[in-house]
Amino acid sequence: MNKFIFLFCLLSSVSVFANSNDKYPIEKTSSAPIIDGDLSEWDNISAVSFSVHNTGLEGSTSGTAKAVWTNDAVFFAF
Repeated sequence: MNKFIFLFCLLSSVSVFANSNDKYPIEKTSSAPIIDGDLSEWDNISAVSFSVHNTGLEGSTSGTAKAVWTNDAVFFAF
């Protein structure tokens, strides 16, 4: 439950640069990615750009995010 709350707070503070008609497909994978800090296995996954807005002004931090899912979980790489 704590992971869900953290993820909700994180995603609610992120502004994705996309039109309202744009969609970000999250690909299904047959096995969970290895959580080891090496994102090379994410190279072929499409990314979405984001910017964090702490004050309502221009974003203070930006980056990219990727996501995949299995039958058991959803995985994010930032």
